[in-house]
Amino acid sequence: MTRGSTTRTRRPVARALAALGVPLLLSFTYIAWLAHRSGGGRRLVVLHVALVGCLLLLALLALAGLRRLGVLPGGRGGRLTVALLGTAAGLALLTLYVGNAISHAFWQDSLSYSLLDYWVLELHLLRDPLPVARGWVYLVAAVVLALSAAGSWVLSGPLGALIDPPGRRRGGAPGALGALAAGALLMAAVAALAVLARPGISLSADSKEAVGARFLARRLVGVEPILGLLGNDTAPTRFGEYWQSLDAAARDAELRASYPRPTGLARRNVVLIVADSLRPDHMSLFGYRRATTPFLERLHRGGSLVAFDLAMATCPQTPCGVGSMLTSRVQATRAPGSFGLHTLLRDQGYRVHFILSGDHDWQGLEQLYRAAADSYFDGPMSRRWAAADDRTVYEGLDAVADYDGTPTLLYFHIMAPHVLAARQPRHNLYLPADSSAWLLSVVGRPDRGQAVNFYDNGVVLADDTVEGIFERLAAKGYLEDALVLIASDHGEALGERRERIYGHFPELYQLYLRIPVLVYDPDPSSYANLEFARQIDLAPTIVDRLGLPIPASWHGVSLLRPDGPRYAFATVAPADGSHALLLRREGKIFKYLRYSSARYDAREELYELASDPQERRDLIADADAELVSHLRDTLDEMLRDPAAMARVLRQPLEP
Repeated sequence: MTRGSTTRTRRPVARALAALGVPLLLSFTYIAWLAHRSGGGRRLVVLHVALVGCLLLLALLALAGLRRLGVLPGGRGGRLTVALLGTAAGLALLTLYVGNAISHAFWQDSLSYSLLDYWVLELHLLRDPLPVARGWVYLVAAVVLALSAAGSWVLSGPLGALIDPPGRRRGGAPGALGALAAGALLMAAVAALAVLARPGISLSADSKEAVGARFLARRLVGVEPILGLLGNDTAPTRFGEYWQSLDAAARDAELRASYPRPTGLARRNVVLIVADSLRPDHMSLFGYRRATTPFLERLHRGGSLVAFDLAMATCPQTPCGVGSMLTSRVQATRAPGSFGLHTLLRDQGYRVHFILSGDHDWQGLEQLYRAAADSYFDGPMSRRWAAADDRTVYEGLDAVADYDGTPTLLYFHIMAPHVLAARQPRHNLYLPADSSAWLLSVVGRPDRGQAVNFYDNGVVLADDTVEGIFERLAAKGYLEDALVLIASDHGEALGERRERIYGHFPELYQLYLRIPVLVYDPDPSSYANLEFARQIDLAPTIVDRLGLPIPASWHGVSLLRPDGPRYAFATVAPADGSHALLLRREGKIFKYLRYSSARYDAREELYELASDPQERRDLIADADAELVSHLRDTLDEMLRDPAAMARVLRQPLEP
């Protein structure tokens, strides 16, 4: 080969590599932002850019192979094909970044296939979501499409020359193909090194350092947008939390093995109903101006249902809220194998049935449920209804045999108040109602009145669904002398604090943390103190009501005690440096918030909820110095030491 031909061979390669720099620059810009926001660091940047580069080179290698086989046309036709494919690839990458950014904003985790599948399947439930978008949204979309097409056409020149070099002899441009293959292998090697490189550590060892290396690799893969799309669970944000959870799981295994199995106890059925996103201040049971919960009010007037005045979630998302209810643990100290209510009752001879509306096959929820389940029915298993249609729980309950004397735990998750829940016309009492506020909160200005109407109709549906569950349980024989707890996983914003924030956003205000806790019990007088409850108290209350000892690993206390808990703790999950600590003292309820993650400016806030339940007056600047210091020091101790976390959360209210 002459020097001139070598130069001609190298020139397309150099031009193509320069052209590849444009999409890689886009990838670098996004992943640098995500690395800062998620704490992924430089390894995340290297991993993602290497993956994108590898995929681009492999795509070019495939196109070059198709050209050599004669499948891909040459000349202008080939360039047009490359431009069209480039436009599609660019838009797909941009869509992934937008979706991943939204997923991190609302769920603090990468977009996974199951979450994407759920949203795509249920998007039709939103009423005309696209026409309500503002005109500038369509304009921006058109500009992005035009720029993507124009950029792909410009880049298709050097890329097309690489695939089909000028003057190519039969059999092809082995130099260009070899460069593409070598580049793809190099990018793949860089990506692998970004995940696995940890000098001086053997990944086969069982040391804390080796476990840490595996954790970092798992976390890196989970946060990376492309690999995260294929994943389906959430690792804790910090290794310290992960190590604590491993320790907790080991201790829980020992506690479970040694837990007593007393005989002669009354084996009452237990029912736990979780209503997704349900806010007590929109329930007429708690004094709301609209009659949204007539069934629950009838039970309350009849004396068999008690309601706690103020109840708190441990976070503003479903996975950690549900986990706290079942395991009586806060997120940072909980592992998939934690000793929970369902495993405890299963060991005591109970049958355990999980009957769920929605899709729970993400962020480890299905693994948590199936740890001790005789049957498991999730929304997508329905043959009749959409996953987020609460009629799925009736379908799941129909598959459960009638009560035969064996004590049973039945856990229900209903979606009614959630924006994705399927609604039926008979529940639309408040009109006009519009579900698009949640979409418009991202791309426009929603109508808050219609959004509130839509949400209130969901509360009506939740009340009706609970009534339907009660009726079917009674018909099957499970309700007689049963202990039933009704609660929510978290709250919901309806544009109160910020006009464009709707849904369960990663913040720690009462909109997201205040939940209802209701107990249906033939002997309601057992609950002497109805002032305050927490999600972590539900499992201990059930166990105590059954006459069983509360496991030492649980953070909650029984609500049968005459004194309530003194403290409550909440965090954004996975924990990202944002925490809330609530202290009840001398008739007041102080709530201390600390935001210190990459998502927020570092700040502290302090509210007194008894006089300011809407958290309108931040007292941090004028509060008593001793009080603020106590809250800071207590929170620091809880975050530093899992034993301190448990000790503080078990403290009773001072007389």
